[in-house]
Amino acid sequence: MSGDLQHCLDDEPILFYDKEMTVTKLIVLKHKGVEFDMYKKVMNKIHKDLTI
Repeated sequence: MSGDLQHCLDDEPILFYDKEMTVTKLIVLKHKGVEFDMYKKVMNKIHKDLTI
């Protein structure tokens, strides 16, 4: 992730350049309205779909 937080708060998509989820990324996602529980559910579903 690059740039400052203000750019992440507008209508542009957020792109992370590393798949590791950090506290900083969770804070940015929360500012965009994405709750951690929702992120966790989506990642679990993706992981489940990939292992089938």
